[in-house]
This record gives sequence, C-alpha cells and structure tokens, in this order.
Amino acid sequence: MKRSILKTLALTLVAAVLFAGCSTEETEEKSRKKKKETTEETTEDTTESSEEEETMTMSSSEETEEPETSASSEADPIEDSLTLYEAYISGNAEVKFRADSSFTQYLFLTSALTDGGAYTAQGIVDAITEVDDDDTWPMVSDGQWEYRYIDCGEDGVPELCADITFQAEGSSEYFDLTLIIKEIDGELVTCYAADSWSRCWVMVFDNGTISVSGSGGFALHITDYSFIDADGEYHFFYGCEVNDYPEYLYVDLGGGKYKDLDFSNLDIDGFQVNCFYFEQEYTARQRYYSYCFFDGTGYTYDPSDYEDDNPYKQVFSNEGLSVYTPDEMEKILNERAKEINYPG
Repeated sequence: MKRSILKTLALTLVAAVLFAGCSTEETEEKSRKKKKETTEETTEDTTESSEEEETMTMSSSEETEEPETSASSEADPIEDSLTLYEAYISGNAEVKFRADSSFTQYLFLTSALTDGGAYTAQGIVDAITEVDDDDTWPMVSDGQWEYRYIDCGEDGVPELCADITFQAEGSSEYFDLTLIIKEIDGELVTCYAADSWSRCWVMVFDNGTISVSGSGGFALHITDYSFIDADGEYHFFYGCEVNDYPEYLYVDLGGGKYKDLDFSNLDIDGFQVNCFYFEQEYTARQRYYSYCFFDGTGYTYDPSDYEDDNPYKQVFSNEGLSVYTPDEMEKILNERAKEINYPG
C-alpha cells in the first residue's frame, strides 16, 4: 500500500500475554484443491462355458451387480469460500455490510453504507468518498485494495482481510480501512471494520486476533485486544491503559465519582501504572490497576512494591482501589482467555 500507518505498540507489561496467541508471520495463501474421487465398481458374472465356446451372459435369473460410477459432489467449504473471495476481489461479487461489525472512528461506515446493504469493493470506496456529512471529513482514494487470507478461529476455513488507504481531502492525514470478510451460507459478510490513522493503528493477525493501539497523549497509551471466531463473531478480550510518569492519575471511584490520584510527592521517574478492563463500553468498565518500575532494561517489580505500607500502594488503597501485581494480572488474563476461547 502506498502508505502504511500500521505500527506495533510495545506494551512491556502485557506483551507476553498478548502475543502468546498471536502470530505475526506473513500469511501464506492456502492451497486451493478440489478433491474428486471416482470409484468404479464393475462386477462381471460369467456363466458356465458350453462345450463349443464360452459366452459372457447377463441372465435375469442370476444375481448380478450393475456397474457403478460415482463422483464426489460434496461441497468443499474452503474451495467455495475462495471462489467467492476471488469473485469479490475481481469485482464480480458483493459483500453484505453489517453495521454492528464496524468500529471505525473517522471513516464513518454507518454513514456511508446501509446496514444489510451489498457492495462491491469499488462500491465501498465510492460510498465513503461520496459521503456529504458535516461530521465527517471528505475522503479521496485511489481505490487500490490489498488482500490476504487469514484463519479466524484456526479451523482451516479462510477469511479475507482487506485494506485500503483514504486521505482526508485537503489534508495530509491518511486513514487505513481494514475489513475482515467471511463467507457465511453462500454470501460474503463483514465481520469486522476499523480504521487506522496517525495516532491509532489496527493490526489483524493471521489467526483472527486483533489489536487496536492508540496514543492518548505524551505518556498515555491504550491498546484493546479482540478476535473474530470461526463463526465470524466478534469478541472483546481486554484493554490496557499504560500511564508513564503519572504525576496525577484520573481514576473511576465508582458511583459516578472520579478523582486524580496524586503521586506528585513520590519519585515517578520510571514509574508506570497499567489499568486493565474487560468491557469495551467505557461506562461499563471494571478496572484492575497494576504498576511496575523501569530498572534500566525493562519494567519489573519487587514484592515489597505491593506491601500495605508501600507509599505507591497507599495512594490507591486510600481511595479504596485494589491493585494487582503483574503476576496476578497475568493469571487473570490467562483465565479470561480460556473463558472466551481466545486463539492460542
């Protein structure tokens, strides 16, 4: 693609948990095979020879088997999917847009596309560039899509991942649209749609896992992890807000109360606070706080950092907030992964 704004955001505390289920290897196109089995069974009945010659006869009084020739006509789901994907790529098939699959921020697909409407690849581009809405930027694109096959749910049946770049008209800002398309019951549907831009980037891995990372400021980085399963359904895994050098930390105390935690009287050089959540909706989140310290090579912690008399922990406990060690959070994340069948 002429310009890619997809980048990898390294979250040192949770990287081991995230990438345990995500492969970053280049996708290999699955071989396209169609199996045909032809079985011919021929039964020959031979009658007794006469004194003068042997004659091959088929007598109604004798038990005989008719020759059978059969060819496998079972549909191959992989071949059927690939056929539809190829037709879509060539512009000869349409994909049904599902509004609930869209998580775009600037490319407002729900304004450009009709829920349940069917579109060719070029039709999607045309719809986005023709949007006339005060809430959206006018977009332009050269219409050049990039495609690759992925395997959501790791069931061996391919899905199509499609990417295209748009530019805000009269601006230097670029937006990459990423779609995950699946063949379901003989038609193509969108399972996921999201956009990347200069402060937010979407990564779709070969097994259908997804990370969306963004910057909330100089020292705030946010990443959400999710996946598409073998049935084409979207699942939110967890999110993490990483706060570096948090002199003040804005927290939700519950009951509609919020407060800035004050670390200004403590040494925050190398101090990092991580807030985890398992709900995608902001107002529904239950937050799990953890922290660690940079030792010159990476972020780590000592058990004493979580003792009740530790001044960093007291900032949380004074407001009734619980904190979890990185090891405890890793256990919680692993349990969550098993609960929702996170790939890997």
